[in-house]
Amino acid sequence: VYRTNGFRILSGGSNAGLFTLWAALSRPESFSAYLAPSPSIGWCTDSMIVLAQSRLSDSLYHCPTLYTNYADDDIAGIVLNGAPDIIEIFEREPVGRDRRRSEIIRGGGHVPFISLYNGLAFVFEGFEMPREAALSAGLEGTEDHFRALSEKCGFDVQIPEDVLLNLG
Repeated sequence: VYRTNGFRILSGGSNAGLFTLWAALSRPESFSAYLAPSPSIGWCTDSMIVLAQSRLSDSLYHCPTLYTNYADDDIAGIVLNGAPDIIEIFEREPVGRDRRRSEIIRGGGHVPFISLYNGLAFVFEGFEMPREAALSAGLEGTEDHFRALSEKCGFDVQIPEDVLLNLG
């Protein structure tokens, strides 16, 4: 068990991806972000489609961040039998204040290696402030950037020391 600052990510691929997707749709408040590469939706395609349609069309539903993918050469019956349908629902339904991204990985196989990297890059998008952006924004703009980032993440994101040194 690792101590965290309250920002929790549930990540799982294949069968664990199916669980992660179910959790994101059924209990979205349980985690700050969900990563579900190659979810094995084929085990229960119809029930997952019904769940996704009902939850995503509910105006009260809110899942902070959800990333899912599958590969174009993924497992036919278990992943390719349902993942494209779920992703189509994600893309069709309005996002509102949710953050969702779905990808098809070309030539990646089952649970593509790049899944974790792409998922975390999406979750922490905008986390780093490039040196040039900080210099042009100045101290006040940099503080605003990290204040907004803190609100987005739900915890206090401190301005990195190197960013402050560069501003000096």
